[in-house]
Amino acid sequence: MARLKDLGSLRKQELKEIVLDTLPEKIQMTDYALEKGYKTNELVRKVHKKSYEWYGFLLGPKSFPEIVTDIHLGESEANETDYVSISAENIQRAMSSLPQDTMINGWIHSHGDMGYHRFSGTDYRNMSNVLKFVSPVTRKAISKKELSIKELSLLVEGHEEEALKKGIVTAVTDREIGKLKLFETVYGSFSYSVVIDDSRWHEQCISYEKQGILSPISDRTNEPCLLDIISSEKKITGEDIMELENDVRTKIKPVDPKAKYEKIMSYLKSIGIDLSLLRGK
Repeated sequence: MARLKDLGSLRKQELKEIVLDTLPEKIQMTDYALEKGYKTNELVRKVHKKSYEWYGFLLGPKSFPEIVTDIHLGESEANETDYVSISAENIQRAMSSLPQDTMINGWIHSHGDMGYHRFSGTDYRNMSNVLKFVSPVTRKAISKKELSIKELSLLVEGHEEEALKKGIVTAVTDREIGKLKLFETVYGSFSYSVVIDDSRWHEQCISYEKQGILSPISDRTNEPCLLDIISSEKKITGEDIMELENDVRTKIKPVDPKAKYEKIMSYLKSIGIDLSLLRGK
């Protein structure tokens, strides 16, 4: 029996990948944009007399999607002290209201005074929702990856139809070739997520999506990252604060605890639960 001299000969050959471009590994955000987030927290407490979770969209120039220069407060149906969710409709509404040269490159939200210093399960679901809408704008070609195609059939123009039955994939050329390598373009996109709270704490991560055109490459990840705060000449003015306070008053809608309780009781009654048992009667 023949013996193998090197087990390395059994290893699967690694496919070549050529890097074309890179995705950001940290969030670049102006001090103006971050301070606007903290100012929103202050105004929520001032206007609504209590700390609530809220969300907004991170904005940047279309000419340079990697940088965050401003935030746009999102509109909620109802804000609670410990929960905030972003719908597709709210993302579309925000997009349609922006200047043509401005884009959404992520989202920001506050945990208020909860002291919850990490992203929640709801936050990760929101990240996925935002990435779906942001990825077409931040999408770019990041690499060329070699394809491995089993049962590749190579034919020359003028072949007989019977020859097409061979192979899973068939390439037709104008002349005979001895060797063929196929590379596909891999596209990558990103979306930023930043969470802050009333104590001026912050944490952030970047959501990535990678997709191939020909092969079933599809990869989504959320990676913690650094926040690179960039000093800018733009500072928050009195006019900015007045506009932001108006947004806080109209877009943030605190939940009435009594109305919430009655809504829950009504739902339980509608599905046949005996409410007297819940009240201990």
